[in-house]
Amino acid sequence: MKIILISSSPRAKSRTLELATNTLETLNKLGVQTEIYSVRGKDIKHCRACNRCKVVGSCVIKDDMQELYIKLKEADGIIIASPVYFYDINSQLKTIIDRTYAIQPMNGNKVGATIVTAGSIGHSGAIKTVETFFTVHGIANTGFISAYATKEELVKAKESANNLGNKMFEAIKLLKDSKTEPFRMLNHYSYGTHTL
Repeated sequence: MKIILISSSPRAKSRTLELATNTLETLNKLGVQTEIYSVRGKDIKHCRACNRCKVVGSCVIKDDMQELYIKLKEADGIIIASPVYFYDINSQLKTIIDRTYAIQPMNGNKVGATIVTAGSIGHSGAIKTVETFFTVHGIANTGFISAYATKEELVKAKESANNLGNKMFEAIKLLKDSKTEPFRMLNHYSYGTHTL
C-alpha cells in the first residue's frame, strides 16, 4: 500500500503538516508506505486551460507537477493537508487541483482524506473543495480532520488523526480485495454558463 500526503503549506514549520504527520505515523505502524509531497519550493504553474492534455494525453506544462502526476497515479491513498487561507484551501493547493484536470479521472480504487487547519473560520469551505476534488476523480472519501492551528487544539486533534490513519488502512484493504472499481467515475460533465 502507498499513501501520498500533499502538504500545501508554504511554511517550513507547518502546523497543518504537524497534524497530518500523526496520520502518517499510524499508517507506517500498519506497514503502509507513505510519502510527504510538500509544495514548499516547488515550481507548479497555473493551468492555462489550453486543453492540450485532452489531445496529447498529458499536461504540456513541464514543471514539478509532472513528478506529482506519477505519484498520484501510483498511490492507493491521497491525503490532502491544507491551511485555510481566506475561508478555503490555499492557492498552492488550488493550483494542484486545477492541474489534475490533465489526469481526470484518476480512479483505480483510491481512497482520500482531508486535513485542514485554520486560525478562525473557513474550515467547511476548504473541506468541501477537497471533497469535490475526490468526487470528480472517483476517489473514495474516508473523512476529514479539522482543527484550529493552536498548540492546544493540535494536541486534541492528534487522536482523530490517528483514527483517520486506521480508517484509510481499512478502506484500502477493502478496495484492494474488491474485484471491481466501485468508486470509478465513468463520466463527468459540468453544465452552466461558465463552460461556454
